[in-house]
Amino acid sequence: MLDTLASLGEQINKNKSKFDEIIEFEPKIDADKKNYCLNIIFDIDKEEIIVSSENLEEFDPTESSSTHYLLKTFSARSGKTYVAALLGKIEHLKVSLFGKVDETKGQFVNDIDKKYPGIKDSLFYKALTSIYEIKDKASTLDKNEINKLLGIGGNESVVFCYSSIRNSSLGIDHLTELSSLPGYEVFLNKKFFDQKENEKESLCYASGKKQKNVKVSEYRSRNSMSAMFVQSTWNYASNFLKNNFTKNFQLNGNVNRNIETGSNFLLKNYTVSIADVFHVIVPQFLTSQKTDYLSILSKLSNKSDLVFKLKSVEDLDIEITDEIDDEIYWLNFLAIESDGTYFKTANLIKDVSKPYFVKIIKVLKQVNYEFMDYLNSKYSFNLYSIYHYLPVKYISKGNRKVPSPKNEALTIFKDVLEHRSIDKSILFRNFTKYLICQRSGQFDPFNRHNSYGNVQRVDQFDFAIKNAVFNYLAFIQALLKLNLLNHKNMENNQKTSGEESGSEFGKRIEEFFDKMEYSETQKALFYLGRVLSRIAFAQSGKGHETKPVLNKINYNGMDKNAIIRLRNDLADKARQYKIVNKTDFDFSRFTDFFKPNDEKELLNPEENLFYLLSGYSFGMIKDDSDKKGNQNNNE
Repeated sequence: MLDTLASLGEQINKNKSKFDEIIEFEPKIDADKKNYCLNIIFDIDKEEIIVSSENLEEFDPTESSSTHYLLKTFSARSGKTYVAALLGKIEHLKVSLFGKVDETKGQFVNDIDKKYPGIKDSLFYKALTSIYEIKDKASTLDKNEINKLLGIGGNESVVFCYSSIRNSSLGIDHLTELSSLPGYEVFLNKKFFDQKENEKESLCYASGKKQKNVKVSEYRSRNSMSAMFVQSTWNYASNFLKNNFTKNFQLNGNVNRNIETGSNFLLKNYTVSIADVFHVIVPQFLTSQKTDYLSILSKLSNKSDLVFKLKSVEDLDIEITDEIDDEIYWLNFLAIESDGTYFKTANLIKDVSKPYFVKIIKVLKQVNYEFMDYLNSKYSFNLYSIYHYLPVKYISKGNRKVPSPKNEALTIFKDVLEHRSIDKSILFRNFTKYLICQRSGQFDPFNRHNSYGNVQRVDQFDFAIKNAVFNYLAFIQALLKLNLLNHKNMENNQKTSGEESGSEFGKRIEEFFDKMEYSETQKALFYLGRVLSRIAFAQSGKGHETKPVLNKINYNGMDKNAIIRLRNDLADKARQYKIVNKTDFDFSRFTDFFKPNDEKELLNPEENLFYLLSGYSFGMIKDDSDKKGNQNNNE
C-alpha cells in the first residue's frame, strides 16, 4: 500500500508548488451564504486590534487560502504558528500571537526562539514580538466577539481571518500582511521543507531502494493514512521490534512527502461507506506498471458508486468504461477511525481484484433487472440497499450513534468482496431479526430502531415483510451468481413440475419458482404462505386491520411442528371465514410438496419462516406507499 501512496503522491506533486501541501485549500463553507475573509489589523501605533466590516473581502475558493497562507491544522505538539485561521479555530491565531494565559510570549515567537534562531533578526519576527505588547486586547480574537463587531447577517459568513500589522517604529508605516513580511517564507521553508539531509545511503522501506536522506517517518497531520505508519500508533508497524523501529522503518524524505500527499488525496476523493463504516479505497498496482493513477481512479469512482451507494435505477445503464483495458490492479478498502488527533484502522477488506469487482457490478446489474418487478424501487439494488435489512446494533459515541464493532453486515460484505462463502443460515437469521425489529415498534422520532440504527420503520407490517423477502431473495440470487452461497440444503432446489392453477397468477408463481429455483419444501411453504395471505385479507375485509392471524407466526422461526400446527389453524380459519373454496388449491399444493418425515427435505426454522412469508407477500401491490394493504394478493 505504501508504494501506491508514494507513486500517486509523486504524480500529484509534479504539478504542485511545495507550499500547496500545507495550505487548507477547501475550508468548509455554506454555499447558501455569502462568504468572506476578514483582515484583522494589529495597529501597534494605536495599540488596538481592529475588527471592522470595512476589512471584509469576498472569499474566493481558488485563491483566498493560498494568497493569505491559510495553513492546515497541524499536530498540537508542534505549537501554534499561524498567521491566518478559520473563524471556528480563531483560538489558533490568538495562541500563535499571544500564547496562552500563563505564557510570556506568543507560541509563534517561542517556536522561532527554540528552533530557528536565525530568523530572529527578520522583520517578521520583530513584528510578532511587537504584537505581543497588546496582549491585553487579545479577547477580541473570539468567534462570537468578531461576529458581533462585524454585525454579520443570517445570510453571511466569515470563513477565515488573516492578520495585518501597522507599526511605524519598525518602518511598517502602511498596513501590511504578516505573511508578506521578510522572514515568514523563510520560516515556512525551515519548518516544513529545509530539513537537513542525511548524505549516508540507507534502505527506504517504501521504495525498497538505498537512498540518501532516509530517516524515521514523520507526518504533519494526524488525520492521514500516513499516520498509521509511525511508531506511536503501530497500526501497520506492529511486526517491527520497538528497539529496531528507527532502523527498519525509515523513508526517504521525498517518498515520505509523496506518501502523505497520496494519502490525503485518497481520503479526500475516494471514500465509501460500507455497512455505515467509513472506508478509503486504496488501489494496488503491479510495481512494473507505468500507471496513470489519476485516470484509473476517476473510472473507479463510478464503479464504486454502483456497489456501495444509493443510486437510481437509471444509473445502471452507466457503461463500465475500462472493462477491457490493460491495467491490472487490486482494491483495498480500509476502514478508519479518526478525530483529527489520531488515526487507526477498524477493518480491512483486501486484495479485491479488478476482474472480480467488475463481476460484482455485472451481477448486481443483472439482479436489478431480474427483480425489477418484485422490488419495484426507483433505487438500484446493491450493498447499500441490503444493508438496511441486516440489523446492526448501534452504540453511542459522543453525540452520535455508530455501528458497534460486532457489525455482522460488515462481515458479510467483507466476505462478498474477498470472495468467501457465506452460510445461508446467517442470512435467514438476520431476516427474522429484521422482522422482529419491525414487529416491536421500538423506533425513535426519526423512525430509526432504538437498538438497530440501520433499520427504518415501515408503516405497514405487510410491506416490511414484502420488502425484506424480495431484497433477501435478490441478495441470495446475487450470491449464487458469484458462487458465494454455502450450498448446504440447496442442492435439492431442482425444478419440479406440478399442476398449475391455469390462471395468469398461477403462471406467474410457476415462473417465480423457476427463476428462484425453489425446492419442493420451499414451494410447500410458499403455498402455505398463500393461504395465510388469503385469511389475512379476509380478516382485513371484516374490519380486523391488524390481521390477527399473523399472531400465529413465530417470528423467531418455525420448526416442523410449528408448520403443521399452523396448517391446521389456517384450515380452521378458512372454514370460519367461509373461504375454503379459495384455499383448497393452495392447501393441496402444500400437501403435495411438504414431506415432514423426510429429514433431508426439512429446512431450519428461520428458513421455514422466510419461504412461508415469501408466499404471503407474493403479488402484493407494487407501490409501497399505497395504503390499500395486500388487497391485490389474490388472483
